[in-house]
Amino acid sequence: MSDGYVKLYTGNTCSACVTLKNTLARLNLTDYTECDIADDHHRDAILALGHRSIPVLVRYDYLHSVCDSMGGANSEDVQYTDFFDFRFNEAT
Repeated sequence: MSDGYVKLYTGNTCSACVTLKNTLARLNLTDYTECDIADDHHRDAILALGHRSIPVLVRYDYLHSVCDSMGGANSEDVQYTDFFDFRFNEAT
């Protein structure tokens, strides 16, 4: 079962954010929710994870707990595909 989800934290004047969104689109990795850090709630979420710049990808499990995060827009394609290729299984 795949019950996790990804959020992409961005800003409206962030060129690195545009670069990352274009990379994700090129890789057909579009199953994420975009969150603008102009909203204090979203900014606080990435600050709590130790990120001080955007863009930031955050992967959550089905319980809404953070599983992983990565910042910046200069990673190799395989790092993005691996980040989106996850499986969460409920305990049996």
